[in-house]
Amino acid sequence: MAFYLSLMQLEIENKVGRHSRLLIIDSPAKEEGDSNYLHGFSEVLKNIESRFGNSLQILIGTAERGFEGVLANEFACPEGEFLF
Repeated sequence: MAFYLSLMQLEIENKVGRHSRLLIIDSPAKEEGDSNYLHGFSEVLKNIESRFGNSLQILIGTAERGFEGVLANEFACPEGEFLF
């Protein structure tokens, strides 16, 4: 993830490259993610939002409700509802 974020940062701050400014993260709580990992990941997301604001888009596919409310501009399906 750090690699792709650095590419986005180069594009946003220096207009170097052609990154789409879209990051898709699938199931960050799956298998390797314990509560410490998820807390740290939430902090990373907050940092990304504070640094880059509306300059990029992050999509996270997860059933983990611990990410709700982490970011200012988010959409979370209510429990029991599904996108597709």
